[in-house]
Amino acid sequence: MLGRSLLTARVLVSLFFFASPIFGEVSFVVDSGVQTIFKDNVTPIVISIEWPADKTVFNPGDSITWEVMDNDQVIASDMIIGDALPTEIVTDITMKNRGRRTIAIDVHLNGQRLSTSSEFQVYASIVAIFPLIFVIVTAALTQMVELSLTFGIFVGAGIYTGSMTKGFLRTLEVYFVDSLGNGGHAFVYLFTFFLAGLIAIIERSGGLAGFAQTVSRFAKSSFSGQLACYFSGVLIFFDDYANSLVVGTTMRPTLDALMVSREKLAFIVDATAAPIASLVPLSSWIGYEISLINDEIEKIIAQNGENLTISTSGFTVFLESVKYRYYSIFMLIFVFLNVVLKREFGSMLIAERKVVVYGRTDGGEGGSEGSKKIKSDSSPKSDTPAKLWNFILPVLLLIFFIFYLLVLSGEDGSDQSFMDKIEGSDSYVALLDGTMATALITVLFYLVQFKKDGNIVLPELRSFLTLCGKRTNIDDDDDIGDESVKGSDDVPVPIVTVREAVDAFLSGCAKVFPALIVLTLAWATGAVMTDVGADRLFASWIGDGLSPKSLPTISYIVSSLIALCTGTSWGTMGIMFPIMLVPTYNSSNGDARIFYATVAGILAGSITGDHVSPISDTTVLTSLACECKLISHVRTQLPYASIVAFWSIIVGTIPIGYGSKYPNGVAIALGFVTMASSAFFLGVPVLNSTGNYCPSTELWFKIKSLLKIKGENEELKQLRKDTVAKYHQTISGSKEIFEEDV
Repeated sequence: MLGRSLLTARVLVSLFFFASPIFGEVSFVVDSGVQTIFKDNVTPIVISIEWPADKTVFNPGDSITWEVMDNDQVIASDMIIGDALPTEIVTDITMKNRGRRTIAIDVHLNGQRLSTSSEFQVYASIVAIFPLIFVIVTAALTQMVELSLTFGIFVGAGIYTGSMTKGFLRTLEVYFVDSLGNGGHAFVYLFTFFLAGLIAIIERSGGLAGFAQTVSRFAKSSFSGQLACYFSGVLIFFDDYANSLVVGTTMRPTLDALMVSREKLAFIVDATAAPIASLVPLSSWIGYEISLINDEIEKIIAQNGENLTISTSGFTVFLESVKYRYYSIFMLIFVFLNVVLKREFGSMLIAERKVVVYGRTDGGEGGSEGSKKIKSDSSPKSDTPAKLWNFILPVLLLIFFIFYLLVLSGEDGSDQSFMDKIEGSDSYVALLDGTMATALITVLFYLVQFKKDGNIVLPELRSFLTLCGKRTNIDDDDDIGDESVKGSDDVPVPIVTVREAVDAFLSGCAKVFPALIVLTLAWATGAVMTDVGADRLFASWIGDGLSPKSLPTISYIVSSLIALCTGTSWGTMGIMFPIMLVPTYNSSNGDARIFYATVAGILAGSITGDHVSPISDTTVLTSLACECKLISHVRTQLPYASIVAFWSIIVGTIPIGYGSKYPNGVAIALGFVTMASSAFFLGVPVLNSTGNYCPSTELWFKIKSLLKIKGENEELKQLRKDTVAKYHQTISGSKEIFEEDV
């Protein structure tokens, strides 16, 4: 249970209730400012008293009596005899009744009486996790994350107020309004809009297409094609949506021709998009993650003062947590080794084998038939040349401006190191201003490049009349949003006009609007979880024997499960941070390593669950962009993600929590070894001389045979035989080519 040692370690958010002004003022704080109390739990209470010096008669030895009453029933009382007037009285109370209760305080001194009262909602402690349960269940049943989060907020507000009607009003007037009106949240909204707009402008210029085409030129075989797809996913680090859309749509025709299954393409795209975006401090994720961290740091400071054992900068905490995000790091390693070692296992092996053995260039059975074509509103026009430099320069500008502004805002005039400046920086301002500066300069850069017939050419005098462009009503997606000045078809025009840049910017903002809805609901969910006491419940579990050393692992596993059920990584972060971070810091006595690893566990776990969830927006978007059946993508990706998650716990979160001297470098090294071992020993070559499947699949066939259940079906038996034939055919062909060369 929460002891008195936590009395000053919580935010003192209280309402003051006044007695008669003649006799002074008295106020009280229950469990450091909460308005909900757990039934049958020992709850700390602090009574604060202001005695009017000119009205109070007190002599040393006088007695002061006080009472705490629950609906007029005394639940705590005492007498104080001392040499001075107390200004604070500390005690514990235990509420025995549920429902809406009125707690009253009476203080008596020499005939003077000070009193105050306030209402609290009292319920069993387990009720505090009901909103979370409702979020998970609703998400699983409806597969609509927005609805599930809203429902969870409403349930939590009803618990807090004790009334569904008041809960409905509190949902709208408090949780929604506060989430939208918070100053830090406004920075996140604007930064996300600005970055999405910048990405759309780069896409409109042909820069993203130029990058993808440059990389695809190196794709001459299945191996090099998969490697090119991997590096494309890693280098488009600034947004997971843009990553999935660009890499999936541009690499699909190339990998189809190289006989790579759609399932494998979707896996590479999905396994690089969110992991890299969550690790790099220049992505669309960073603003939201920093805002969540900053909110919890403010609570920790209010409880423990300014001298913390961790950084008080959300940006620095983010950077410190990166090295502990084992799932994201290990997944990027695993995908690379999986491609290099050319070995597959599970459902992915079967999908790849069917494409390679039968020489299919349509993506195989996992390819979606008649799927909805994905085309961005900011796609480049058909006559826009795809140039790599139109991608490289904006990215370099973005990196320069953000780090320059971070350093500039962190300078205090003293002799500081680089990290000191980063720690003291205003990350919100740096991200916001840096992104907009990049967008403006990028537009100017595109305006001085002129195109004609798909090539970059020198402008004519009349070309400068086309800088602004002209809005049209053309419905053709290929040329949406702009047309050159009428009659100027033979005149070179900018690769992106001002009108096109504005339209693309707004299109980018519209693209992320649904994500910002989820973000807002996640903030509100985090607030309601705190109000109903989920953080206090978790803190009590820790105090009752849950080791702080287990928190990196627990945070990772719980976050993974929530994200799997809800399909949202951002929503999971918004739920988990308010529940976990303050109790983690307090229970670990400010152990920085435990704290940073727990932050990382939440962020990495959110990615893990989102990665394998069939209702995740990124999973669905990847399937659409790669034109891969959703169920095929989820089924083939799950074994790979499960292996990475397993080793992330075994060599990552568990030893980093329990081993104070366990170097993080060793965890990364062991991660590399386990990823290589898993890829090699669990997998087999797609083509081999025996046609055998991977060890786990062969074992499953044997178990089914022993249980007299139908094992390997006829299709897989035939595939085994055809694999052997294809293998020998390939070997013979290779020998013939070698002899001809000799």
